[in-house]
Amino acid sequence: MITTSTRMVGVRQFRQNLTKLTERARLKKERLVVLRKNIPIFEILPIAKVVDKDTSFQIASGKDILKELGPISQSDYAYYENL
Repeated sequence: MITTSTRMVGVRQFRQNLTKLTERARLKKERLVVLRKNIPIFEILPIAKVVDKDTSFQIASGKDILKELGPISQSDYAYYENL
């Protein structure tokens, strides 16, 4: 897939606008690079409409893993809430 542009966003902006940014990236085929203190920490790319069998298997497997893990503990929730 060819992305049309790259957009750099800070962690705070990404966290506060997650839904809007990811939807925009999907619709405009835009690549998002998330920065922490002006250092790239990860990127988000929209998934192509045509997904090969290996990728769809990985996505399904990820969902199955989440089901097996079940709900997170209160201590884990508190930890992630404070990040």
